[in-house]
Amino acid sequence: MLLSGCVPGASPRTGDITQHSLAVDGSLPVVNYEPQRVVLNNGRRVDSKIAIFPAPQASVRGKLGERWEVGGVIGIGRYLGEARFGPVQESDGAPLSIALAAAAGARVLPPSPWGRIGVDMSKRLGSFALILDGYLSAGTELHWMNLPEEVVPQEDLPKEGPFPASASLIRKELRLHVPFALAARVSESQKGNIDLLFGGSAWWVLSHGDAIDPKYPNYSAKRGVEFSVGLGFR
Repeated sequence: MLLSGCVPGASPRTGDITQHSLAVDGSLPVVNYEPQRVVLNNGRRVDSKIAIFPAPQASVRGKLGERWEVGGVIGIGRYLGEARFGPVQESDGAPLSIALAAAAGARVLPPSPWGRIGVDMSKRLGSFALILDGYLSAGTELHWMNLPEEVVPQEDLPKEGPFPASASLIRKELRLHVPFALAARVSESQKGNIDLLFGGSAWWVLSHGDAIDPKYPNYSAKRGVEFSVGLGFR
């Protein structure tokens, strides 16, 4: 196991539109499964699959009318404005809740535009809710993995940085994200309801551009799944 990973573009949340003035979602990854492979300049191949890579995400949105939420999303190196629209809601007697979402903004590492569109779906069963979402994202992505210092040629070791040796892959990607979770209602009040979420987000690279300034051209990263705990306030 090597220290590695990337920042997933979507985390699980219910399809409910808030009935109060504010909606807040937060997600903290616990562990990531992301197969990566790099071939060093000396021909040595290094593989990585599982890593602890804490990359928290949070979003805050205000209610706009009966069906809309408008706000923003903050992740590590990613800042987005977001709007959600809920055409189907269990609060209106529907069998499940569905919300359509769109977000756009920028990444700072590297500086570049980034956006996503998708749908959040959930079904409440008493104090619990089943969540299954789906998103497409487009923008520049960063993959990174720490390398064992003993396998890296001395001339390839970086002069600066928190680790003695590492590899990274930067490129534009079109991704499919499938967040999933079980939500447990832990509090209900006139000010809002609080759910704890246990789940994650699987993702696949559907297409990508050429690597930007690659140190190691033979770098492979195509899919992954992040397991996380989260919080929803509505």
